[in-house]
Amino acid sequence: MDISAEDEKLEKYMKDPKNWFKKEAQNALKMAPTRYSEFHIGGFVRQVDDLVKHVENHLAGLDAEIASLQVIIDDHLWIPRGFSETALASLREARARTEEHRKRLEAVREGFKALPREGAHGSTF
Repeated sequence: MDISAEDEKLEKYMKDPKNWFKKEAQNALKMAPTRYSEFHIGGFVRQVDDLVKHVENHLAGLDAEIASLQVIIDDHLWIPRGFSETALASLREARARTEEHRKRLEAVREGFKALPREGAHGSTF
């Protein structure tokens, strides 16, 4: 689609900041901060605690697997010697990722605990 000369002129005019009308003004706030009940925040925290427990159980399982893997693999004649190190590296990597997830969940829990509460700072809502 070809742009006509008039369209080009208008486009140039609109892009030039000297042609803009600006007025600096302070606007009154129209929104109030959201505040949450202790019950609401507690529910969030409990849900995250359940997830943290699930992740910690998974970490315990990974730790047990890592502890027993080398002995189990190296004692089997049909598995090549040294394979346990490859498997252990994979499990250690999975454990490190899972530990990062646990740390992120703990940060989420702290974030929920820090939410503004009803009645805080003299607020009635």
